[in-house]
Amino acid sequence: MFPGPELYAAVLFLTVLPAAYLIRAVWSRLDRPSGRWLVVTLVGMSGWSVSWALMLLFEGYRLSLWSFNVVVLFASVTTIGWLFVTIEYTWQKQVEHRIVAPFLIVPAVVQVLIWTNPFHELVWRPGTFVDAQGVLHPVHGLGFYLHIGYSYLLVVAGLVLLTVAFVEREGLYRKQAFLLLLGGFIPTVFPIAFVFGMIPTDYLNPTPLGFLLGTSIWGWALFRYQLLKTVPVARRMVLAEMSEGVLIVDDGNVVTDANDALHEMFDLESDPTGKPLESVLEPYEGLRSLIQSGTFSDERITVELNGEPRHLTVSKSSVTHDGGTGGWVLVFNDRTALFRYEEDLELLKGVLARVLRHDIRNKLNVIRAHGELLAQQTDGQHAKQARTVVQTSDAVIETAEKAKAIESLVEADRPLYDTDLVHVAGRTVDWATEQYPDVDIEFDAPDQAWVRADERLALGIRSLVENGIEHNDSDAPMVRVAIERTDDTVTLTVDDNGSGIDRYEQRVFEGEAVDQLNHSTGLGLWLVNWVVRNSNGATTVTQTETGTRFVVTLERRFPSESRAVDACESEPGSR
Repeated sequence: MFPGPELYAAVLFLTVLPAAYLIRAVWSRLDRPSGRWLVVTLVGMSGWSVSWALMLLFEGYRLSLWSFNVVVLFASVTTIGWLFVTIEYTWQKQVEHRIVAPFLIVPAVVQVLIWTNPFHELVWRPGTFVDAQGVLHPVHGLGFYLHIGYSYLLVVAGLVLLTVAFVEREGLYRKQAFLLLLGGFIPTVFPIAFVFGMIPTDYLNPTPLGFLLGTSIWGWALFRYQLLKTVPVARRMVLAEMSEGVLIVDDGNVVTDANDALHEMFDLESDPTGKPLESVLEPYEGLRSLIQSGTFSDERITVELNGEPRHLTVSKSSVTHDGGTGGWVLVFNDRTALFRYEEDLELLKGVLARVLRHDIRNKLNVIRAHGELLAQQTDGQHAKQARTVVQTSDAVIETAEKAKAIESLVEADRPLYDTDLVHVAGRTVDWATEQYPDVDIEFDAPDQAWVRADERLALGIRSLVENGIEHNDSDAPMVRVAIERTDDTVTLTVDDNGSGIDRYEQRVFEGEAVDQLNHSTGLGLWLVNWVVRNSNGATTVTQTETGTRFVVTLERRFPSESRAVDACESEPGSR
């Protein structure tokens, strides 16, 4: 017992409600791949259901035929929308209008044939009639078969794309692809059952019920598995966007994929896909030898590309499949500009080092010697000016020495040594007491405190003490150095009673950018920063009620594990 046409028409009207709800949910995601085309598909499904319902309600031949023509229109809307849902979902980008336009040609031709059918009868042949229940019984012509064939071609193409996506993807994205595929497959099967006479009642076309099931499944994918919200990054798109050249080979060393950057980097005249790796890299003997080894990362090699030497870094990683190696991924990065910059930088460092350590120092020693001589041979204002020359020369020479130390501190992978911080800081305090007799210098420390630190630690401590003395504008300058131990760390605290530290000086320890307007006034604090950073320690600077406090925290070591470093012995007082 089947419902009558009017009752079935009412059911078809109700099937539109879930689609309308889903359209509302998708509307906020129209800018995502597949979003707008899913709306088009749902509109096509809804229009199909409403038009078929109207055909059942209309009694006259003309209105029933008109409704059937509109069914064909919405069927085309549905299939085109479905195809581009799958294309954008698998490509993960919105397609341009110029790509869509060719797909509209056949539906446009079919619509012209349908609405001009009385003149040629290529869609509905003679013998088409409406029965007593208002159901149209068409006799199909060539134009209708063109519509059916084209529609199923689009539907099957979309199903194939999603099947491939389902096979290739994993986890959440595989579930998305499966539900999208299932929701499109069910409405495809239902019309086939109707066309081949498997439904005993002519008006009971189950296609809208297939739409209802498909819409429900898509709604599940939308809300449960974040369809159109959480989307997979397409492998092809990633490869295309990479600036590095990528070459993928199988376990037989046959190239299976290569991106555009690789084509451009090696100026390949043809697609290397399907060719043996040896033949693709035949002009580059050194490169062929390198990749014959196992996996490696960022190996440097120089090859001649386009007639000039290029410096590349090459990485090789394995692709595993079912517990075994299924191939290799080679990544080529052209570092020519960076390597040349490094070479120029090393040359510049060498030139500056020679100028600072040799040329300028020698000339300053000459100036200093003449200043001392003038100070001894003159008196009064002239002697005072001569002593200023000597002091300024000493300051510049000391700056050059600090620059020399910093040059070594910025090198990577510097070794660390076990050092008695109490011994090093104590020698620094002794030196400062002798050099600055007018400054009250206090020292509070345990018997010993071993730390893991850079060999330039003594120079860093000296710079902190000097900073507290030389920038102290108090009438009775005071500097206090204290060392405290915890279970895991040792802290060195340097307090002064000056007017405080400038904000620009604090930025040295905060990693902020330095420019011509915002920078430290000397190299001392930079030297402290690099020494502590190389020692895997930390430095904090705070303003206190009486002045400025520097706190350096280092890793603690223990006497049974430790060995003093001679290099730390020579820093205080050396010049």
